[in-house]
Amino acid sequence: MPNYVFVLNGDGKPLSPCHPAVARKLLKIGRATVERVVPFTIRLTETKPNPILQPTTVGIDDGAKTAGVAVVQHNKGGDRVVFKAEIKLRNNVKKELANRRMRRRARRSRLRHRKPRWRRKNRADWIPPSVKVRKDNILRVVRDLTGLIPISRIVYEEGQFDVRVLWDEGVEDYLRGPNSGFENRKMAVLWRDGYVCQYCGVNCIEAGLVAEVDHVIPRSRGGTMAWTNLVCACRPCNRAKGNRTAAEFGHPEVRGRLFAYPTWLQQGKSYIKNELGQMAPLEVRYGWQTTEKRRRLGLEKSHTNDALALALRERNFEDTVCRYEIVARRRRQDMHNSKHDEYAGFRHWDIVRYTRRDGNSYWGTVRSFVSSRKIVKCRLPFSDNYPVSVGRLRLIERPGALVYLPQCDRKEGGSSTGR
Repeated sequence: MPNYVFVLNGDGKPLSPCHPAVARKLLKIGRATVERVVPFTIRLTETKPNPILQPTTVGIDDGAKTAGVAVVQHNKGGDRVVFKAEIKLRNNVKKELANRRMRRRARRSRLRHRKPRWRRKNRADWIPPSVKVRKDNILRVVRDLTGLIPISRIVYEEGQFDVRVLWDEGVEDYLRGPNSGFENRKMAVLWRDGYVCQYCGVNCIEAGLVAEVDHVIPRSRGGTMAWTNLVCACRPCNRAKGNRTAAEFGHPEVRGRLFAYPTWLQQGKSYIKNELGQMAPLEVRYGWQTTEKRRRLGLEKSHTNDALALALRERNFEDTVCRYEIVARRRRQDMHNSKHDEYAGFRHWDIVRYTRRDGNSYWGTVRSFVSSRKIVKCRLPFSDNYPVSVGRLRLIERPGALVYLPQCDRKEGGSSTGR
């Protein structure tokens, strides 16, 4: 599926995307030069005065781990999809902050006491760093697209969740929850389970064991104090389980529910809406509106199709482009792509093309090196850590802070034509 080519004017301002055939013709006659390989972008050699720009809408489907973005161009004959992608959001910030906090605490123990300079939590607009980085990943992609496409409108889906109802759907009175009438939630959980360990099945009272409350999904791994994430467990089972989930402990039948994802979507909404509103006119939609429109368009459920449903105006639309996967890397350049992370002309996160012996080619990114075997391990559509000989790799582009990887080799869910 050929993707549309982004076009920049001679002065660097974005123009409406063109068909690949038009781009090839401009490059052949010398009226344009290649500005960027992925996504493919050309730049005119001369500045075109007063260009005619087609109205373009960007749809953004926010998420906890993955977000969807789609760019739709509105023509007289209908809508045309020129770009769509899934953004992989960073989810290791909390772990990295914990590691940094541990190192700093160890360092302070060897130095004299120093008074803290300032407290970020005292700011009214402060949001958790693990949430803010997810919103920043989306904003970085949209800012990059504004330099490639003339965006006239942004449609953002705002998530709305009632977490209290999610973990207890039968509640009617918010003041009388499931632990109403008990001293605390621990006593309520033990009474609910009859002091029977949910892992070994022993009655703690009859066996003379200490009954404890265990988190099915540990707190250190995103679990909450929700009623459905707490079970009764005897002390030996609780200690043996440790920091594992119930499924990892060998009891998949004991299930909990993780409500961190709706909380992440609830936080930072004002921040991302304010930032998007400074880029282009912003319209806000809600989940039920996106679902209704996506079903009306005949699209399957996915982040990309939700973004398409937000950006499309008519049922008659053209969708012939392949989906991209975008990874927003860390901003600090000294933490990646250093001279020590290079082998045989390849660096970490380089976009490469791998050609198999049967002639099939796949696009991927460089993950690591095994110099003793002359092997480069790559992220490919069929494997996330596939060893490849150096001679079978070809460097396509060395990306910056954003990595655009085409997913044409993967099966795409959804519709390729409007219904």
